[in-house]
Amino acid sequence: MLTKDMQHKVENLKKKRDFTSIFTAMAYDERTVFLQNLPSEEATRMLTLLPAERRGKAEKLLSYRRDSVGRLMTPDFIAIQANWTVQETLEHIRA
Repeated sequence: MLTKDMQHKVENLKKKRDFTSIFTAMAYDERTVFLQNLPSEEATRMLTLLPAERRGKAEKLLSYRRDSVGRLMTPDFIAIQANWTVQETLEHIRA
């Protein structure tokens, strides 16, 4: 049987895991707005919750000036060719 202290720790871990999955799944621009409104020490701590690739992209977006369009960008995009058919475009997107 778990003690009350252990139950509390397990619940906190579960909440942290839930938050981390939500934080990781956020769109880059939404996460940037969230992080830029935190004190810098807290934002730095929050960044450690992200997988390395997402953390690097988040840090890159945060490196732009607060009032710049760079902070609003997202590194997720799809490039297509103007001469592609709809079918070719959809296949590219699915890949």
